[in-house]
Amino acid sequence: MGAYGTGEKPSNLKKDHKMRLLNTNLLLLTLSLTLLTAQAGMATTLGLITLPTGNTILQATDAIAGATGGGIASSDTRTLYYWAPDFGEPSPNAHNYVGSAWPYVYSDGSVTADPAITAVVSTENDGIGDYITIIGLPLYQFINDMSVSAANGNFGGWFWIEPNGTATQSPVPEPGTALLLGLGLIGFAASGRRR
Repeated sequence: MGAYGTGEKPSNLKKDHKMRLLNTNLLLLTLSLTLLTAQAGMATTLGLITLPTGNTILQATDAIAGATGGGIASSDTRTLYYWAPDFGEPSPNAHNYVGSAWPYVYSDGSVTADPAITAVVSTENDGIGDYITIIGLPLYQFINDMSVSAANGNFGGWFWIEPNGTATQSPVPEPGTALLLGLGLIGFAASGRRR
């Protein structure tokens, strides 16, 4: 009797095991390609979110998910960012960030934008795929933005993007804060005059 009481020779069991592994790998590859093809057919939508700070900034939904030179991109709705080293570079349409925290935003080439977005939206091809640009600058997601309402990446050289394409890091001051600041300055000026 052969190995394991099957009556088969051990070499036949090894061939059978290799064939099962090959079939499993082919099935996984087919499923992956099917998912990528289905996702690649979806248009990426650029929309807006107004933060509790009062800033209205850009977000993308249905970007192509997966590995990029900047990290793993999400197809979920995520806030968009500019990176300062991309401003004024000899080739401003290139991603100058390479790492794992700021994924590039790719589309299947079809991008729709909320009518309130007045900045020029386009796509550029980098030989890997079509990435989305606003006023000619490439866009990024931030991996620590884990929800639709998250916008945690406006620090250092990273900027939120306003509907007209302006880069911003500053939260819009609340009216009460501006009023207190103004009253404080008036009081300071008045106390200086009394002396």
